[in-house]
Amino acid sequence: MTTPLSELQAAPTPRPRELAARLARKLVPTWGFLAYGALYLLVVGLFAFVVSGGVAAWVLASAFGFSQAKPMPAAVEGLVGFAGLGGVALSLWPFTRWARSKRAPARQLFEVGDLVEGVVEGSTTVVVRGTPVTLERVAFQRDGTTLHASVSYGGRPVHSIGDRRPLLASKGVPLVSAFGPGGGVIAGRIK
Repeated sequence: MTTPLSELQAAPTPRPRELAARLARKLVPTWGFLAYGALYLLVVGLFAFVVSGGVAAWVLASAFGFSQAKPMPAAVEGLVGFAGLGGVALSLWPFTRWARSKRAPARQLFEVGDLVEGVVEGSTTVVVRGTPVTLERVAFQRDGTTLHASVSYGGRPVHSIGDRRPLLASKGVPLVSAFGPGGGVIAGRIK
């Protein structure tokens, strides 16, 4: 069975972009942006719709003399609606740039990161809505310096203090990737 860990071990550095992008999507999944996207669309998208539609209505009313006495035809109202939708589409551009920028460090991690050996220094398990979540503190060496990372995963601890586990780390990237018992990707952050 091929796991992310075995794929990383087999691939030369720098790793293929397709592999890095696929593993980055596992570390920073798209569904994590859905709540932010919905809120963004509700606040910014609605504002953009009202402003761009309002500006279009004002420009068309001024240009063609529409008023209470001379209302806009349905076709012109349709143009105002399209202008509002255009404003919504343009307002999504900053959000998509932000979402890509959040995934960029993960892509860099998988593309040029080094597999290093981490040592578990301790772990804490909390129960969130009936589900155990474990937070491990892992130390590893990078360029002669000892760094510490926090790695969290669902379930009870699978490592004891002093256990060694593989980590993927890259210079200048605040993320690390640990690997579960089956070789799956687990997100971590350098402290």
